[in-house]
Amino acid sequence: TLQLYGHDFVSSDTQAPTVTPKPTAGPCVNDDSTADSYGDTCSSWYDSFPGGCGSYDDEDFTASEQCCACGGGLAGGTFAPTVSHNPTADPSPRPTFAPT
Repeated sequence: TLQLYGHDFVSSDTQAPTVTPKPTAGPCVNDDSTADSYGDTCSSWYDSFPGGCGSYDDEDFTASEQCCACGGGLAGGTFAPTVSHNPTADPSPRPTFAPT
């Protein structure tokens, strides 16, 4: 018997409640914009050989940041938004919903 707001509820169900997992972000997408010291990208090498994560990083490639198999990658395949630091010459008289 469960009492809620002064009312008794009786349940004939003896099973434990089920837990619904939280929604997850979109699928991880490799950032193949650069390659490691041997010319391999996340998709061409690290997806199949995750044991190599970190072994062939160079100045513009970091497997742990770029490859899903190494714990990096892009959630949903999008880059984070960036802020423009180029203000307009004349401010608008009121807020706008589109860039001017």
